[in-house]
Amino acid sequence: MRRTLYAWSCLALVCSYGTVASADPDYYEAFKTADVAVKAGKFDAAVRTIQTALAKYPDDYALTMKLAWVEFQREYYIEAERLYRVASDLSDGSLDARIGLGWALIQQDRCTDGVTILRDVLAEEHDDNADQGLLTCADRARVHGTVWGSLGGSLYREHPWLHMSGAAFVGFKLRPPGTFAIGGAYRFSALSATDVRIPGFIQHEIYLEAGYAGKHVDLLGQGALVWGGDAVVGGSRHVGTSLRLKYLSGIVSEVLIEATGNFYRDLWVIGLAPSATLTFGPVSITAGMSAQQFVHETLLSASLTASLGMGSSVSFWAGGKYGPEYRAAYLSQFAVFNAQERSTWAILAGARVRTSPQWAIFVNYAFLRLESPDGLESAVHNLSIGTAFTL
Repeated sequence: MRRTLYAWSCLALVCSYGTVASADPDYYEAFKTADVAVKAGKFDAAVRTIQTALAKYPDDYALTMKLAWVEFQREYYIEAERLYRVASDLSDGSLDARIGLGWALIQQDRCTDGVTILRDVLAEEHDDNADQGLLTCADRARVHGTVWGSLGGSLYREHPWLHMSGAAFVGFKLRPPGTFAIGGAYRFSALSATDVRIPGFIQHEIYLEAGYAGKHVDLLGQGALVWGGDAVVGGSRHVGTSLRLKYLSGIVSEVLIEATGNFYRDLWVIGLAPSATLTFGPVSITAGMSAQQFVHETLLSASLTASLGMGSSVSFWAGGKYGPEYRAAYLSQFAVFNAQERSTWAILAGARVRTSPQWAIFVNYAFLRLESPDGLESAVHNLSIGTAFTL
């Protein structure tokens, strides 16, 4: 979109209505200086350059279009809208000015107004940028999201009584038109003991989340209910909230802060888990920490995960966590870890392969080191394989 608006500004140069301005070398220099400033990310300097030229030629169409383009580039869409309207008035409704106006309205989530303008443009002349605006609004009007399912299993080593487990998991995260998001998941687990004389048990988990999902900020509330389980831990209730800041400037692309309240029949746990994602081209690194507060104890742990995207089709990730956690919950990931043991450290790895624009398959592996209340150490290997459908 930025390239197309740049093309509009270049076309506007040729269509300038000021014969005096066209004879002024400083007039053309203003456009060159503004382009250099925009490429360097110095939008304020670009605005000052064009505004200085506009003070000399206040009714110049090309300068007005250039300033509107710069404001659009730095995402000042309200000001870009105003300037494109001025340019349209100066040019008796030029196609370029109206297309820019339509896009400025679309970027303000005013698709109804923007589409009306772009349809009027298309009624006069075919234009790819106007077509793209209509497609963008049509895409925003439909439900977006992901639905997935997986099967997995765990194998325990040196555990005093657990042998293995199997699990089935289904989940969804949807964004209807607007800024509302909803999600949910269900997991069924069955665990068996090392001794056939010891009965195994099954566990059910259900998760729900809903809230605001904007372009740069998500604020969601979550809840979970667990029932079944072993005789010691039993069922539990969980509530939480997550704040996600997205598409940040610089290398910090995302910040997530998650808070949970977890209520078991024998204790309660308050958790706080902030994390930040740094992006370096195809590589992303997420560093996080977790703090858990019990009645008389605080547990701290840290995590680090790296991911590599190979185009849009294949991605890999690997990471680890160090530090004790006990009955931790990560509700934004639809996960509750309610074992009797504490996890002292863990490693994980996974891959995702997109087989079509809608379908993908994924695999996850995790190794956790556990410690029981009486100090016995054990380990668990977990593997899950699943598929996801993107709406």
